Formats: sequence, C-alpha cells, structure tokens
Amino acid sequence: LPTIDVIRNLTPLSIALPPTADPTQMQPPIAMTLSWAQVALVLVMVVMGWRTQRRLRGLTLLCGVGIALLLWMTTPASAIIWETLPLIRYSQFPWRLFGIASLLLALLLGVWGAALVLRLRSALGGGLVLALLLTLTIVYGYPSLYPLYLPDVNPQNVTDLLTFERESGFVATSSFGEYLPIWNSAPPDTMKLAPRFAQSSVIARLAPPPGVRIASDTWRTTGAQLTLSAEQATALTFDWFYFPGWQARLDGQPIALAPTAPAGLITATIPAGTHTLDIWLGETDRQLQGWALSALGLVLAVVGAVYKPHSQPLPVNAEGSPPPPVFLPEPGEEPPFAILANPHSTPVFLPEPGEEQVIAGLIPAPVTRRGWGLSASALLIAIALLATKTLVIDQTDNPIKRERFAQVTSAPAANFADTLLLISSDAPDTTLTSGDVLSIDLYWRLAGERLSTDYTTIVTLSSADGVEYAQWRQQQPGGLATQHWLPGYYLQDRLTLPTAAGLAPGTYTLSVAVYDPASGRTLDVLDA
Repeated sequence: LPTIDVIRNLTPLSIALPPTADPTQMQPPIAMTLSWAQVALVLVMVVMGWRTQRRLRGLTLLCGVGIALLLWMTTPASAIIWETLPLIRYSQFPWRLFGIASLLLALLLGVWGAALVLRLRSALGGGLVLALLLTLTIVYGYPSLYPLYLPDVNPQNVTDLLTFERESGFVATSSFGEYLPIWNSAPPDTMKLAPRFAQSSVIARLAPPPGVRIASDTWRTTGAQLTLSAEQATALTFDWFYFPGWQARLDGQPIALAPTAPAGLITATIPAGTHTLDIWLGETDRQLQGWALSALGLVLAVVGAVYKPHSQPLPVNAEGSPPPPVFLPEPGEEPPFAILANPHSTPVFLPEPGEEQVIAGLIPAPVTRRGWGLSASALLIAIALLATKTLVIDQTDNPIKRERFAQVTSAPAANFADTLLLISSDAPDTTLTSGDVLSIDLYWRLAGERLSTDYTTIVTLSSADGVEYAQWRQQQPGGLATQHWLPGYYLQDRLTLPTAAGLAPGTYTLSVAVYDPASGRTLDVLDA
C-alpha cells in the first residue's frame, strides 16, 4: 500500500465492556468487540451439553478455532502473516475480522440455544431459556442501536463530493491510492478533472495533443467514440486508469492499448490521417470464466430444486395410514434428540405419555403447537425489549446510555471568541518520563450556531519559564472539520502526543489555542 500501513492497525486484545452510548456526541468511538453475553452463553451451553450433543462437537470445534484465529489476526503477533500472505494486506483494517468472528459466535449461540430449548420437555422451561438468550443478547447490544452521526451530504456532482471529502476528512474509495492499478507508481493530479466534472457527470477523457483535432466525440462512463485527425503518428493519453479489459478499435480494426508511466493511464497510438476510434471497457477472460461458472451454478441449483429422487412409499397399516415413526437414539443420547428410521422423515419430539402420536402419520401434534408458541414468544420478547429501550433507556441516564454534558451548568474550561468552547479535558495525573507518549482528551462544542470556517486547534508543551518544547496541530478537531459541527453536540478530540527524549525534569504546561487559517491569527480567549 502506498500510504496505509496495515501493521499499524493491529492492536492487542483487551477485556472491556462496550462503551456507554452518548447520543449528544459527534464522532463517538466505535468498539470492535465480541459480545461477552454471547460468549458466556455459548460456553455455558457447551459445557452442559458436550457429553450428549455429539453431533454439535465438530461444528463447535470448527467455529471455536475459527474465532480464535480471527481474533489472533487482529493482534500485533500476526504481523508476519499480514506481511507475508499476498493480497491480505489490501483489507487495510484487521478489525474487520471481528465481523466474521461475530457471525461464527452467533451461529454457535443459535445452534446450541436451539438444542437446549428442544431438549427441555417442558414448554415453560424452553420459554424461559429462550427469554434468557434473547434478553442477554439484545440488552448487551443496546449501545449499538444508537446511530452514528453522518453529515448530511447532497453532492450535485463529483466536484461537490471531492470538496466534501477534502473538508470533512471522510475517506472514500482511493483516498490513499490503495486501490490504484499496479501500473500506477505516481498518482496523477487529483484535481485535474474537477473543472470537467463541475460541468457534467460524464466528461471528456481526452485532451487532444498538438497536431490532433477532434471532429466529433461521444463519451460514456467507460467508453467513447471519436472521429479525429492527426498530422502525424501520435500517442493519445486518456484520463482513465489502464486495466485489463480495456479494448479499442481504429477504423474497425483492433489496436493495442498500454499504460503510461508513471501514472498508469491508457495510451493508444494512431497514425496520421482521419480516423474513427472506439474505446471501451470490456470483459476479461477471467471475468468471462467467472460468468460461465456462475451460470453453471445457477443451472445446477435449478436442477437440484426441480429434480426429486424417487423413494419407496411408506407401508400402510390396516387402518390405511403409515405407521408411527421409529426413533433411533445414539448411545448415550437423551430424548428428544433422536432421529427417525426413515431418513426422509422430519425429526420430531418423543411424545410424552398421553400425547397424540401422529398427524398424517409423521408429525406429532404437540410439536406443531409448541413450535408456534416458541416463535410467538420470541417475537413478543424482542418487541418488549425494544420497547423498553425506547420508553425507559432512551429517556434516562444509565450505564447503557448517558448524555455526558447534558446536566453540566458550570462555565466551560475556555471560551474562544464565542466561537468554540473547550468544555472539559481528560489528562493522566501521573509523572511522565521524557520520550513517553502523553494521551489527553479535549471536549469541544460550538458556542452558537454552525460555522462556515474550518478552525485548527494547537496544543503546545511549554516549560515553567515559558520555553516551547513541542507543538501539535489538529486540522480537524475530533476528526471532523469545524464547519460540519452541529449545535448541541460535543466532540471528543483524542490526542496522542509524543514527548521528546532528553527533556529536563520539571513542571510543564499544556496550552490549547484555536487558529483561524483565513486570518492567520488565533482566536481570543474570553474566559478560561
């Protein structure tokens, strides 16, 4: 990767609860974690059922090893894997593997939860277990149900989108050149096409060189048809990146395309004279093979759905109905976890004394009623839990949701020209050694309405006699340009400040200033 270092994004694992949600905070931290509630439930159920549930052992071991491997791949210990395996580094952010690990954990919870519910012959017991599983899972996920703030963006063209990305710091598809083709070793001017995109979403991708005149042109998103004349043989450079699949015809005959150096743009050489040039992005051989495999898979799926193998009809007893199903429990397995002698039948519960045996010769009546009852109970529990969040959790401050500065009535730590307020700060109350890293959090909010200026914050480390030893600038405090801040919300600016080695022992002061790039001056501090 040209800029992003995937190794830098590897972090050690830690044991922590999910952060408390704060709806009044813009740009809150996002916790990449597994649900401790699900982990605990799965462990308890595996311990309880490992002896009897032999069929689940293989799946459990496979998922457990997969989860452990995925978690390990997010830690610095896996750096050698990220550096060695091809292509894996292009995922950029190892924490994305938490999503796959969470899916495996959810699979285990669902399988073992269903096994436990079905094992309990009492409908009440099964309902209580189901309620426990749903309650712990949903309540633990409450903090994740508060949506993150995203700026309201309505770009009219690509230029508006580029401007927003530059001002806000929100990254898009190739912000660091991480997905550029291999022929690109030096990115072209990123704003070269901005004036063209300001005029239209489909732009001309060729600026004719000297000696070339374009008589007519029709441009598409990934293609064009041009009628042009050249005084001599000329290499045309199109403002598209070269990829396999780009094709061209000159006067109906195929011509070769090649990447330029170092930008990796498409170039085509035409001879002198008047010509018609067609250029387009077509399918590569590998893509055509992929389409063929997909079509074959679709055909096989349709055939599998339509074709049904012939099977012998079940014998009929004297009363004209098939005999009751025969259960074959495995050694050591407890009812109702048994299978039917007929492999094409549906697994069912062993009926209790006095219960009806068969409906249509196959499915016991109590099973159908119990299944509908469990489904209805699960739906009602989920609705009740979500209603509790809306009616109780959302209306109060609690360990799940808390508005940190909603009840703060004291004066802010500093008022910068009635523009920005530094409302609080968190700094470690410890003694540092020279060369250590100082972590400090600054909490900001607007003093009034929205701003049209992007301010920069400056943090300075000074000695007791006023000598400045270090200075750090934040062009986007809290990770968001100040013109995108909203009144009534606060931002947490998390700073990691390395100190220089060799600093003399003593007392040092951190000072904070707000700089206006438009005027070249810092804002006055009205109250601090």
